[in-house]
Amino acid sequence: MAFVAYGVVLQYDKGDFLKAFSRRLGHCTILKAKLWAILFGMNMACDSSYKAIIIETDFVEAIELVEDPRYHEDQFVDLSSKIVKTKEKFTSCSIVHVLRQANTMACCFAKNDLTIDSDVCFYDKLLDFTVTSMRMDANLDPSILSNI
Repeated sequence: MAFVAYGVVLQYDKGDFLKAFSRRLGHCTILKAKLWAILFGMNMACDSSYKAIIIETDFVEAIELVEDPRYHEDQFVDLSSKIVKTKEKFTSCSIVHVLRQANTMACCFAKNDLTIDSDVCFYDKLLDFTVTSMRMDANLDPSILSNI
């Protein structure tokens, strides 16, 4: 187990930044942190009245745990069940795998959470330390970078 935090970034369908969230979990497994990130990201989207979402994660095991009952493990059954139940609130909700290199902005928010004196942080705008990460995630797509 490691001391971990996770980051969640909400973006419009073209990739423009909407808001972000990070939370320090303390000592737990990376899988548990990824599952919490998925759940809280879904809750943020639901609270913002979004009906169709795509969740991107760089952790295949988290997707398998939620999508395929054969992978349900006892220690994560409550958390994965909450994710499955939350998915039902959306007209369309898919969880897809992305390479870690395409998920740098969420990691950037998580790392920032480990360096400040707060367990939970909400971001309504891009901060200086996230601009480079957004460019990396966007793969320099001009439509995504228009608001930077």
